[in-house]
Amino acid sequence: MKYQYVRSKLEFTSQALENKVIRLGFLGGSITENRVPHNWPEEIIRYFTKTHPDTKVIVENAAIGATGSDLGLIRVENDIIDRKCDLVFIEYAVNDYWTPHQQRMDQMEGLIRRLKRYGKCDIVLVYTYLQEMYHNLQNNELPNVIKEYELLAQHYQINSVFAGAIAFDMVKAGLLKFEEWLPDGLHPQYRGSLIYGNAVISLIEEALNTSNKAQKTLDPLSKSHWENADLLPLDELTWHHPFHLKRSSTQAFINYVLYTSAIGAELNIDFDGRGVMLVFDFGKKSSEFKYSIDNEPWKETNRDRPQWCGNSGWIRPILLADQLPMGKHRLKIEVIHGNLPSCEGSNFDLTHVLVLK
Repeated sequence: MKYQYVRSKLEFTSQALENKVIRLGFLGGSITENRVPHNWPEEIIRYFTKTHPDTKVIVENAAIGATGSDLGLIRVENDIIDRKCDLVFIEYAVNDYWTPHQQRMDQMEGLIRRLKRYGKCDIVLVYTYLQEMYHNLQNNELPNVIKEYELLAQHYQINSVFAGAIAFDMVKAGLLKFEEWLPDGLHPQYRGSLIYGNAVISLIEEALNTSNKAQKTLDPLSKSHWENADLLPLDELTWHHPFHLKRSSTQAFINYVLYTSAIGAELNIDFDGRGVMLVFDFGKKSSEFKYSIDNEPWKETNRDRPQWCGNSGWIRPILLADQLPMGKHRLKIEVIHGNLPSCEGSNFDLTHVLVLK
């Protein structure tokens, strides 16, 4: 299996290094997030500070544990583009693994196209590992999620590296113990992150020296991509008692939460598009809710609450519709407890409303 694909020169990275200031952006899940001091981005930071000691290295690590490319797309403008990153790493193959095929292609392509539209940064796709990929790698095959993201990487001439496959093959060769790589089966610590980081560094060094240049504009692979999706500002929604808007107390990357704990509380959201996704600060104390779009029959959510999730703090999207007729629609919501053993509260913490166009 080939581990890395260098498809284009890191032009903006090279320019930043010449200018002696480089901004590194990271999007991904818990394998990438900043609050874990031994994650692989630390190796990338050390690489640039060591090899370019006269260059200011500024890090914008916007990764959040247990989130996928849908949340990356929602946050890329504020947390990556507005901060003028020169080199952006995207690590979502693990957390996008269970997302339906078309949805994950559409949201990832939308994320890529937003960065391409910005037009002032290089992109590197980094693939790590989860146990569900075992049989694919044992048979020297790419998991479906990575196959799909490689189609996008080829189309947009984006550099990519399967760091997880490198570590897996080291285990197969007897050069690494599995528990040294992934003590809990998913999250690398110091040695595993060093392997991941070195894989990315190898790609960076080759891509800095290639002469291939990526095309500036390309037609989308999917007509239903999410590039043009819009956020509805929470403070512009129509809401009243028992809802109120408050600053988030659990997430550095979330500004405000539209909150209630009242069972039976009702909220209407008017939007103009073809679909809608809601994002919540979610956990064991969270409510469920009923919803109806355009007076269609009511549906009721029933979200998983894994053992590892806390009472709150999991930023969790839920796609309610993506194939509506393009136009104006009304989403009606009623807060419910859920009445299931896993539902331990009735907190409704809405963080984002994304409208698909």
